[in-house]
Amino acid sequence: MADEWAEHGIRVNSVAPDSIATPRVIETTDRLGIERGAVAAKAGVPLARYGTPAEIAGPLVFLLSDLSSFMTGQCLIVDGGMRAQFPHRAATTWTPALTAVPPSGQDQRT
Repeated sequence: MADEWAEHGIRVNSVAPDSIATPRVIETTDRLGIERGAVAAKAGVPLARYGTPAEIAGPLVFLLSDLSSFMTGQCLIVDGGMRAQFPHRAATTWTPALTAVPPSGQDQRT
């Protein structure tokens, strides 16, 4: 897509966030008594926490500004370091986002 639109002066980039503490996530985890930092740490997020919407806004502002005027066809990964450790760390077999306890018999990342 970036190649197709470049001749029209249109840049095509994206941001790929991971676990972000949106108002809905905060409300749900608080209601269920789930500590977000513990979930992120158990899931193997190197920064051991959820990101915030403001931390996604920065990369978006960058992509919308002239500072990224020579960028197209790129994806900025904003994930607390999850991608940096792949494939060096074994992947989990369960999705921890809003799961206080993983399904029985699955990787519990102890």
